Amino acid sequence: MSQLVEELKKHLRNNKAQLIETNEIIQKAKSRLVELSDRRANYLLTLIAELNAEELFDEVRKLEQEENLLTIDISLPVESNAEFILNFVQDRGKTGAKPADIVKAFEKTNRGLQKNSIYALIMRLKRKGRLREEDRRYYIGN
Repeated sequence: MSQLVEELKKHLRNNKAQLIETNEIIQKAKSRLVELSDRRANYLLTLIAELNAEELFDEVRKLEQEENLLTIDISLPVESNAEFILNFVQDRGKTGAKPADIVKAFEKTNRGLQKNSIYALIMRLKRKGRLREEDRRYYIGN
C-alpha cells in the first residue's frame, strides 16, 4: 500500500508540475493577448487618425479649390447694366433693338433690374448720345 501511496504522490507531483507549466503558458498567452490587443488598439487609433487626416486634407483641398473659384469669380470683370444694353444693341447691328427686346434680354440673364429702371437707363444713354432712336428702335450712337 505504501508503494501505491508513493505512486499516487509521484503522479500528483507530475500533474501539479504539468498544471503549473500549463498555467505559465496560459499566463504568457494572456500577456501576449493583452500586448496584441494594445497593439491593435494603437494601430486602430493610428488608422483612424490617418483616415481623419486624409478626410481633413480632402476637405482642405476642396476649400482651397472653392476659394480659388471665388477668387476667380471675384476677379472677373463685371459688366454694368449700361454696358449690357450697349453690347446688346451693338450685337443686333443694323436691325437695332426695341425697348421690349432689351427688357427680355435682361429677364433672360436674371440681372434683377425692373422695367422702369431699364427704360430710365435707355433714356439716360440716349441723352448722353451713346444710343440713338429711329422708328422706335435703338442703335449705337454717333
